[in-house]
Amino acid sequence: MEFEQEKVERLLKKNFFISPSAHIYGGVSGLYDYGPYGCPLKNNFINFWRKFFIIEEMMYEVDTTILTPYEVLKASGHVDKFCDLLVFDKVTGEFYRADHLLKQEFSKMEETDQIKRIIDNLDCLNIKECDEIIKAYEIKSPNNNELGNTTYFNLMFSTFIGPKTQNMAFLRPETAQGQFINFKKLYELNNSKLPFASASIGKVFRNEISPRSGLLRVREFEQAEIEYFVHPKEKDHPKFQTISDLKINLHFSKENEIQKTEKMSIGDAVKNKIINNQSLGYFIGRTKIFLEKIGINEEYLRFRQHKKDEMAHYACDCWDAEIYCSYGWIECVGIADRSCYDLTQHQMASKTNLNAHIQYSEPKSVEFWKPEIDKKAIASILKEKTGDFLKELNNLPEEFISKNLKNNILTFQNIEIKFIRNKKNIYVEEFVPGVIEPSFGIGRIIYCLCEHSFYTRKEDEERGVMKFVPRMAPLKVVITLLKQTPSLQLLLTNLKEEMSKNDISFSINTRNVTIGRKYASNDEIGVLFFITIDLQSMSDKKATIRERDTMEQIRVPLEKIPILIQQLCNNNVKWENLKNEYGLFVFKEEQNI
Repeated sequence: MEFEQEKVERLLKKNFFISPSAHIYGGVSGLYDYGPYGCPLKNNFINFWRKFFIIEEMMYEVDTTILTPYEVLKASGHVDKFCDLLVFDKVTGEFYRADHLLKQEFSKMEETDQIKRIIDNLDCLNIKECDEIIKAYEIKSPNNNELGNTTYFNLMFSTFIGPKTQNMAFLRPETAQGQFINFKKLYELNNSKLPFASASIGKVFRNEISPRSGLLRVREFEQAEIEYFVHPKEKDHPKFQTISDLKINLHFSKENEIQKTEKMSIGDAVKNKIINNQSLGYFIGRTKIFLEKIGINEEYLRFRQHKKDEMAHYACDCWDAEIYCSYGWIECVGIADRSCYDLTQHQMASKTNLNAHIQYSEPKSVEFWKPEIDKKAIASILKEKTGDFLKELNNLPEEFISKNLKNNILTFQNIEIKFIRNKKNIYVEEFVPGVIEPSFGIGRIIYCLCEHSFYTRKEDEERGVMKFVPRMAPLKVVITLLKQTPSLQLLLTNLKEEMSKNDISFSINTRNVTIGRKYASNDEIGVLFFITIDLQSMSDKKATIRERDTMEQIRVPLEKIPILIQQLCNNNVKWENLKNEYGLFVFKEEQNI
């Protein structure tokens, strides 16, 4: 499959699917407006996502504020760590995102194993490693000037709540934090039982250093996120068997090898510990099914595992659903086991109990990691910060301790602490829940979908078509009159009323061009069916329905059209069946566009 980036982007802008924001003032990099066809395309995505995940999985949907107080994002780590690496041209002052610049420069070099390994690990670089690579390979700016030292750039937009500058806030960089800080209310709503899931759909903001590639890297976009709360030691999923046999393309590495793609069942991936647990595997499987149902080509979909250096220190496992398009493999969905990190952070910062609990009828013996603490030694190092350190140490999740122990020693905030295994009997187990988080970047998926859906007619390569599946098509139907007469207008009015009653999205084409040109212009926006009311309709009370991809037509009684269109869109009836029932209708003018 060849992707036609230039043709797709021209089509999207020409038909106002999207447009650079404030374009009459020259536009703003990384900001896009959705037009009359982009809005229903995006809304169709959201509506189906809501049905597929929130309704089918019985999730709790929450809609939290875009303005997020400083304290929330300080606790989550975003204030300190939500950054990209930045380099600048010493002569011009131009700045560049470091990993993008390095990738661009290394792609021009001969592909050795060393170069391949560097490119494969660009997402994992810290400041020191980035500076060393720039120096070792004498990397210059695009203007061939020397680069300055690498720095961190925080990606959040800051503002103030009210006139007081101490009330600092940010435009949210993700919807997840709004769900975490409402965990207690959601937990109580779920009768204080786990597991359960919450979900949010909404705008998020990231002040990208160098936004580019249309909708793929922007500063404002829609995100759909799920937070699946589980017992940190019980991550089996009750519906895992429904997707365990599903085969997917997994892109991962064994030990320090370069990542490779292998097709296997999710069940085998979980069994062999390639995917960490059932809950993570379940949402990977559901994500694959969802993406294919909206029209993403399976051949160009893979799930890439984060490398150890790339993964957040608290994460148990993390996978990205990547979709291939003309820009290469694009990360569109992140599916992470975030362990107990988020709720632990908010619990410590807010001093609010965000624990879940299990009541036992008989005492249960449990093992746990107990730190051997030399308070005097720690106090001599940390002084007045000792209390906060000890509180954080005692609240560390078991999972985090187990993962990071080396010979029973954990290095925490640069201090080595010895842990021993201990036992105790409990009647009530309190614990911080773990979280599995699928996070969907809606704009990225929509752009990839457009490239996957676009093709040109064999007989005319300039004639583009968007083959959107019915649930995603911005318009299901376009109706036209071959002649403007009062009698035909009456037929049109009646048909419009019935289409509206059946919730079918449609428009009326009144352009004064040939019928063939009308077909072509509506193929470009992905219209599924084109209905023509002609002079013969006055006598036989029928109209022609043209199907987009085959360009075949049938002639059907007007009164049956709304129901038939609805059945076709819901896949309750096939076009082939209607052809057999009504026979093909030939209209020759289309050939004379």
